[in-house]
Amino acid sequence: MCPFLFGTIGAAIDLKKLEFYLIPKSLLIILCGIWMRMTATYLCVWKKKFTLKERFVAVIGWTPKATVQAAIGGVVLDRARKDIAKTSQYFDEYEQYGKEILTTAIIWILITAPLGAILTKNLGEKWLTKTESKWI
Repeated sequence: MCPFLFGTIGAAIDLKKLEFYLIPKSLLIILCGIWMRMTATYLCVWKKKFTLKERFVAVIGWTPKATVQAAIGGVVLDRARKDIAKTSQYFDEYEQYGKEILTTAIIWILITAPLGAILTKNLGEKWLTKTESKWI
């Protein structure tokens, strides 16, 4: 499902129509969101019997990789254009919100999906060791 979702989003993205003035604001939102999620994940595994490297692999593994952003990134803009009459006094405001959310979602996808996959694979292989489980 995810390759299909990312493929259709990738095909639909036209970087020429991207609102470039929103990129700094989007990056700040993304960095704050990732920082909060990483901090929360680290605190969740803090008192467990994990090594430091295992904790960091958990943090990286729980970093969002853009599936939700790909699925709902354009919903607000689409709703603004379809459901809110263009004669409405709120149309411009909702359309602007939609552009901001869509721009942030696209940047989120372009940054976190490949970076998260690469870090999870490479650091997981280097930092984790396979042991026999007592439970099986």
